[in-house]
Amino acid sequence: MFEQLNLTQVLERIETFTNIQPSSGVNNFVLEGPLQEGGTRTLVAAALFPAVAAHGDPWCVIASVNGEGREAMPKYHSKIARLKVSQRIMSFGIVDNEVIRGLITEGCRLNGLPIITISFAKYRDSGDDLILMNTIAGISPVTALREFQMKTRERLATLS
Repeated sequence: MFEQLNLTQVLERIETFTNIQPSSGVNNFVLEGPLQEGGTRTLVAAALFPAVAAHGDPWCVIASVNGEGREAMPKYHSKIARLKVSQRIMSFGIVDNEVIRGLITEGCRLNGLPIITISFAKYRDSGDDLILMNTIAGISPVTALREFQMKTRERLATLS
């Protein structure tokens, strides 16, 4: 199913996922940048999709909406590899829950949605840069970032 998606379709699926509210199973965090009210404009989105088969490997994609080509991919994989979860986010006390994670992951798999996204964005009003992470419920922010970084390091190794 995923091999047949073009960039626009991947971006639409990422956007759909990032617009899901926490009450519907998707948590969102500002990993870097100021906390501000108002909308954001995504420049580059990275997503970790669940494995197509129940026991396969998840796959990672970086999709640029600002016109950067494939040559920019290593730069964003490197940025993701260096990200950290702040103490402020860890203080939320979100823990891993394998049952919830499994149920929501299966829904994402069936609907072609990612389970984790990382977006490099700007606030529309102020123009300030920020990095956002969206995760399904059942994955702590620390686990989500660690799993994403593991996949992004694998991608970096193949791009080098």
